[in-house]
Amino acid sequence: MNKNQNYIWFVIIGLAIVILGGAYLIWGGKGVSENIPVDQVALQTQGWNAHRDEEFNFRIKYPKDFYFMRNDDDFEGKFVSIRISDALATETGFTTDSSVTVLATTSPEAWCLTDPYSGDKPTETRNLAGTQVYYSSASEGAVGFKAEHGFYYLFKDNKCYHIEKQLLWKVGDDKDRQKVSDVLDLVVATFNFLD
Repeated sequence: MNKNQNYIWFVIIGLAIVILGGAYLIWGGKGVSENIPVDQVALQTQGWNAHRDEEFNFRIKYPKDFYFMRNDDDFEGKFVSIRISDALATETGFTTDSSVTVLATTSPEAWCLTDPYSGDKPTETRNLAGTQVYYSSASEGAVGFKAEHGFYYLFKDNKCYHIEKQLLWKVGDDKDRQKVSDVLDLVVATFNFLD
């Protein structure tokens, strides 16, 4: 190889490293919900149902065929849970326990910003609803099933918000994992405050 060819290869490899490094810094380790532009979220969720919670000042959208459940029990904390539809569960092998849950309480900030698995304050931050929030994730398995969890923690106006994205599937039935994950990421991306 002559000197010019070495220089060309050096430039090509250098550019590839810069491009891949930039892509990692922008998208590496982030959930899809952070990478979908706001106008795309609005476009992709047109026609979805919306839950508006005046007491805890938030709104979240979900596909029309998904299940919506609300719990107003002060002991357990007030929460809404949005579970995937029977059709999507049948198509993908995931269970209808695959969901996005928003738990809203008036718990103290120290409790609010604690990871339920480690007991520590999460160190990773992400952007959700235009606000930097803490984030952690966990994976687990039980006989015949696997689960992945993504937790968003936010304390605002003396209210605590835990937003959990949960994927639950039968071992061996994860070929459509990305499809289910993407839909639930879109649900998370619709979360916003009313004010």
